[in-house]
Amino acid sequence: MAKDIETTLRNIAANVASYVKDAAELRVETRYVEIKIGEDVATDFDQAQPAAQTIIKLDGDCQTTIPVRAGDEGLEIDDDLFDVHERNVAAAIEYRASMLKALLSALSSARE
Repeated sequence: MAKDIETTLRNIAANVASYVKDAAELRVETRYVEIKIGEDVATDFDQAQPAAQTIIKLDGDCQTTIPVRAGDEGLEIDDDLFDVHERNVAAAIEYRASMLKALLSALSSARE
């Protein structure tokens, strides 16, 4: 019994360590693919191109690359595409937080 608990704790600790390593950087990339309407060609999603990217590091550093286009007043943000990207980032942050909470809960339960 004690051996099983020790093995379980080691497995959980290894999983937590692996997750923390992966969690050191949250990278969200929003991509686009051109859909050709009226053509008899299937859309190739493997050809999707990056349109926006956000990298959030564990130490709080953040980098975002946003879509812009030339306008009358200079460069303008592509608001619709950026809105989709912001929602993707929010969903990724929420998912990351729920996974960390679940891992901490599992670790806490295993210690009891």
